[in-house]
Order: sequence, then C-alpha cells, then structure tokens
Amino acid sequence: MQKIIIIGDSNALHGWIDLNNPNSTHVHDPEMKLDTNIYLDLKENIELKSYSFAGQLCYTFGRVDFDRFDINMFNIKEEDVLIFSYGEIDCRVQVHKYVNDVKSYKDIIKTIVNNYFSAVKRELNNLNSKPKKLCIFNIPPPTKKSDLDNAGHVSCLGSDEERKLYYNYFNKLLKEGCLSNGFTFFDIYDKVVDNEGFLDRKYSDGGGFGDFHLKKSEHVDEFIKNNIIKK
Repeated sequence: MQKIIIIGDSNALHGWIDLNNPNSTHVHDPEMKLDTNIYLDLKENIELKSYSFAGQLCYTFGRVDFDRFDINMFNIKEEDVLIFSYGEIDCRVQVHKYVNDVKSYKDIIKTIVNNYFSAVKRELNNLNSKPKKLCIFNIPPPTKKSDLDNAGHVSCLGSDEERKLYYNYFNKLLKEGCLSNGFTFFDIYDKVVDNEGFLDRKYSDGGGFGDFHLKKSEHVDEFIKNNIIKK
C-alpha cells in the first residue's frame, strides 16, 4: 500500500479527504493544535494521512528556530511520499501587511518561499528515513473578500486583485523552486480557478471552515494517480 503524508496548515487538512467516507477518520489533538485525517483507498491501494497545524504560517515554518514539531513523529518511511502544504495564510493575511515603499510584495514573497525550501531541506535532513518522493502543494486560488465576509470569521488584507497577484507569484516561485530542487510541484491550480482568477465556488468547502479551503474533488486524486503512483 502506498502511503502519502501531507504536512502543513489547514490546507493540508481540507481538500484531501472526504470525511463522510467510511474509510476516513479524523483526530484532533488540542495540546499540539494538530488535526489528523486518515483515509484508506482500498481500490487504489493508498493510505493517505494529512497533518494540519491550523494557522501555521509558511513564514513560521521557514524560521531557523522552528520547533513546532519533530518531523520524525510522523513515522515517514523510505517507500512513502511526503507533501508539504504552506503559504495560503501568508498570502491572504500577511504579505500585504509588510508591503511598503522599500519592500514590494515580490520581495516579501521571495524571502518566504526561499526560507520555505530551506526549511523543507532542513526537515529532510532531520528525517531518520528519507521518502521516495517529496512534493510541494500549490496554494489554492484566492477567495473574493465578499465570500470571505459571508463566511463570517476569516480575515484578509489587500484588495481582491492584489491578493490574486500575491497567490500567483507565490505559486510561480513554488514551481521554480521545485524544478531547481528536484521536488514535484503538486499543481491543480488551473483545475480549481474560475475565469476571474479566484477559487471556483464549486471547489470551495462552502464556508463551513472559512470558505477559502478546497473541498475534496477528483483533481487531487487524478494528480496522485498520474504523477505519484503512476506505474
């Protein structure tokens, strides 16, 4: 059975697993602020485990003094696939806060993404067993502020158009970083974006968890099948 492990912010939790599926389980650890989803796909012979540290910034993961978790707690083996999923919160809330006459959004995002890849390589070095494949998940398309406001408990900074620039540039650098480091860019962005450049509402979780998360769709399954477990 192919084991796939996703580690990241809340976007590592949503969109990967249908919790209504009887083969899925969910566990919440309030002390670690960690949510774990486990799904067994017996047809495709896949075990998928997602570990979500809600609210954790890519910026925070990229800090040299990061100590939120020990990577070996996830029991990663040589035959496993490891996926990191960070950055959506940074683009939705943080980047705009630090844009000024001296620093552009590109300057800020470059620093975050460069540190992200340094952190991924740090965690690889810390692993007792190295996975057979490492992937970086794209951040999903931005959600319009009006839809975030309707969800009632989600913040964003910057206009819709500004945030669209942030998200696209972040993903551009993720793709380039994956190419230069030999990682796989897990990219379904074009499958879930609408014709205005925002998250297509039919792929949104519908507001139950903020409206900006992906819900489970065929696109994740297709990418896994075609790019990760392809024979």
